[in-house]
Amino acid sequence: MPTKWLRKRPDFLKVNILVAILFFVSAASAQLVNENITKQDVIEILMLPLKERLMRLKTIDGVRDRLRLLAFDTHEGLDVRWRSLTALGTLACKSYRWEIEEALKSKEWFMRNAGLLAILHDERNVAIQWSKKLLHDPALVVRTQAVKNLMELRAESRDEIWSGLFAKENFHEARGLWVRGYMAQALALWATRTDEKRFLRLLMENDPVIQHWAVVGLERATGIKMSNADEPIALQKRKWLARLSSDQI
Repeated sequence: MPTKWLRKRPDFLKVNILVAILFFVSAASAQLVNENITKQDVIEILMLPLKERLMRLKTIDGVRDRLRLLAFDTHEGLDVRWRSLTALGTLACKSYRWEIEEALKSKEWFMRNAGLLAILHDERNVAIQWSKKLLHDPALVVRTQAVKNLMELRAESRDEIWSGLFAKENFHEARGLWVRGYMAQALALWATRTDEKRFLRLLMENDPVIQHWAVVGLERATGIKMSNADEPIALQKRKWLARLSSDQI
């Protein structure tokens, strides 16, 4: 009888009915997560050191849906939600891509940060796309993770990071924020001959971290090694400036 009734309905109504049924089944299954493990059990496992945490979670049937629910449960604390999402990314990133991408669009900075760590386990092009997108995130910690992602993925993004290095969002009262150190590191790793003048500009900054990566970038860009790595950065800077002066004579 129900089947005959459904066949008589218009096509658009059939689609809506089927979608509703699927939604109900999905919602019901989410509530029937492994009866042998409680929500508190999972939370306790999440508090373990990373290696042990992942090892334990891998052995539990249905834990992925439990992690999904915890990650988006606004009644839970930051730590539980962050660890839930990063664990979900490690265990089943592609299967829960929609949820992870929702986290990357969240209004909560820690969810976007966790999302960047989770997306690293997805397809490389997907991870690169999201990492580039969040290079200009409002939260400093998220921008920093986006740079780290691109370095880990070995995804050259020179133009985007050179632009971000001098963006207003990465300064506070004319003082550079820590993300610039990671940006300078990434640029030094990807240095080309055309970057020499820009690394010389970085060498003139006051931040020793920026100066260090400027030297590394100059060495990679020019193929010239002016000093030993254990020499004080001030001495390395003077050597490069002396070379610049001699080139201009």
